Amino acid sequence: MLLLFLLCLLAVLASAQDEAQKAEQIFQEIDTDKNGKISLNEFKAAFNKYDADNDGKVTYNEYYGYVHKNDPSLDYSLRYLYTTFDVDNNGSLNDKDFTALLNIMDTSKNEGVNKEEFVAWDKTVFTTADNQPKG
Repeated sequence: MLLLFLLCLLAVLASAQDEAQKAEQIFQEIDTDKNGKISLNEFKAAFNKYDADNDGKVTYNEYYGYVHKNDPSLDYSLRYLYTTFDVDNNGSLNDKDFTALLNIMDTSKNEGVNKEEFVAWDKTVFTTADNQPKG
């Protein structure tokens, strides 16, 4: 019985480590100038790939289409994630949302998000997303 418990614990720890590694990888992709911080411009540029019609806003349909195509494992949490990103609740992701999100992530308030801040924010958001009702 103890062995089963330990195996389950190791599986949970490995999953958490995988998520942290995935968040670190995403951070590295967004931090294009490799200075160890995500700037507002880097953050906006990261969201440009979702903006299918290049109008400067990311609608839910654009977001869903991109994420579903590139990481279908996130389908269960797309609505929650989108509403989390839509800080001003206007139904689209825009510059105001990107600025507000960056400010939320930047817990040290030094005008940039470092890897530790990004990983911590990612963990919080995806833990909450995982606990949302499925379907």
